[in-house]
Amino acid sequence: TQSRIHTALNLKVGETAPDFSLVDQNDKTFTRSANKKPLVVYFYPADSTPGCTVQAKAFQEEIQSIRKEYKADVVGISGQGAESKQKFASE
Repeated sequence: TQSRIHTALNLKVGETAPDFSLVDQNDKTFTRSANKKPLVVYFYPADSTPGCTVQAKAFQEEIQSIRKEYKADVVGISGQGAESKQKFASE
């Protein structure tokens, strides 16, 4: 029999995510366990695509209220590297 790997975490609001480290758009490593604030993580398929750009801009409008209301940091995750993310952030 084949074992199945479940990738969905099904975390509840307030539940701590597993630790992870990723390089951000500034080539700095972000590590979840080193972040002491609550964390909102959103995933998107690719930088600089029409759909993701529209969604990111709409979400950007909400980030300030999320930070204020929940005292949370917000990170977006996709599979591209730092250079691609720098370009995407400038859009």
